[in-house]
Amino acid sequence: MVLRRLELALGQVARWWLVHAPTARGRSFIMRAVFPRLCPEAADFTVAAPGGGRIRARLTESTGWELLHGRDVERAEIDWAVEQVQPGDTVVDAGANVGLFSVPIGLAVGHTGRVMAFEPVAETALRLRNSLTLNGLANVDVHEAAVGEAEGNVEVRIAQDSAYSGLGEDDRSPTVTRRSIPMVTIDDEWSRLGKPRVTLMKVDVEGAEVRALCGAQELIEACRPAILAEAAGEREYAALAGWLEERRYRVVTPPAFRPYNHVFEFHDG
Repeated sequence: MVLRRLELALGQVARWWLVHAPTARGRSFIMRAVFPRLCPEAADFTVAAPGGGRIRARLTESTGWELLHGRDVERAEIDWAVEQVQPGDTVVDAGANVGLFSVPIGLAVGHTGRVMAFEPVAETALRLRNSLTLNGLANVDVHEAAVGEAEGNVEVRIAQDSAYSGLGEDDRSPTVTRRSIPMVTIDDEWSRLGKPRVTLMKVDVEGAEVRALCGAQELIEACRPAILAEAAGEREYAALAGWLEERRYRVVTPPAFRPYNHVFEFHDG
C-alpha cells in the first residue's frame, strides 16, 4: 500500500514535469524512461482527433503528449486534407500510424468512400484498428505492410515512438528492434480494389516517400490526386519535388503547415 501511494505520488510529479519541463529532452526522458514504469495503465488514452473523431493515443509518444496538452499536431494539414475530399472519394494514407489522418478523412468520405491505410508495424496497426472501431468506421482498409516500389520483404526499424518507425534511420526516437515486414505497392492494392478514382494521397513514411510513390505511378497517372507528403530534410525534399516535377506536379504552400510537410498538385500545362 505504501509503495502504491509512492508510485502515485511520483506519477503526479512525472505528469507535472511533462507539462512544465524546460526542454524537449527533459520531457522525452520522462516519457520514455519514467512515466511508463510509474503509470503504465495511463499510457494509452482516447482523445479527440484534430479534424473530427477520436483516436487511441499514447502519452509516452509525441503525438499523444501533444494532443493531451492541446498542441497543434498538424491541424492545418488535417483540415486541408479533409477539405480536398467529398463523400464517395477514395484516399490513400501511407504511414497511417494510429489514425490521425485516416479517422477524420474516413468520416469525411462517408460510407460510400474508402480510405486505403498502410501501417507496417503490427502493434501500431492494432491501435489504428482500435481508433477506427471507436468511430464506427468500416470504410478504412488497414493494410499491415510497408509501401515501396515492388512487392517483397523489407527490414523496418521499430522505433520507441511509433510515429518514427520506418525503413531509414531517424534520430528523433531510439530504435527498439528491427523486423522483416512485407512490402507492397500502392498500385497493386489499388488495382485489387478495382482502380477507384483517388483524389488525395498522404505519404508520410519516414524518408521513403519517393519509394512509395514509385509504387503508385499507375494510380498517379490515372487519377492525378493531390499529394500531401513529408520531406524532413533538404535532400529528401529535393528528391521528392524532382520526382513529382517530372510528372507535372508543382509544390504549393498552404498557410500554417509545418515546414516538413508539402502539398503537390498536378498542373497540365
